[in-house]
Amino acid sequence: LSFEGLCHRWGFYFPMTGDRNKLGPDDINSDLYLLLGHDKSFKSRFPKPDSPDFQSQLARNRKIVDEKFGIVLLVRLLVFEMFTRISQSTPGGLQEEHKRKWLLLQLRPKFPDHATANLFKSL
Repeated sequence: LSFEGLCHRWGFYFPMTGDRNKLGPDDINSDLYLLLGHDKSFKSRFPKPDSPDFQSQLARNRKIVDEKFGIVLLVRLLVFEMFTRISQSTPGGLQEEHKRKWLLLQLRPKFPDHATANLFKSL
């Protein structure tokens, strides 16, 4: 359903966990957790809910996750902007087929000649 929908409408594909087919970038899974791990203010263990520190730590974690996810989203938006600019410059301009190509680029973001290079991670 997602594949079909994203072939007909512009959209972003964010897999939250890796699957055995290795479809999609793993920037949410790996990069976000890596970014969170480097932030000393982010706590994976919380005080008890009735603790006076619980709400402040929850708010701090939410702010950190928002910032880090913003980085991942910004990279996706930059790649999308580059993709649409290049597509518009092709003969015939931006076409319906470019929606499918954008989805395929998100599903397989590794460069064919570089087994480990991921378009989204390289930015």
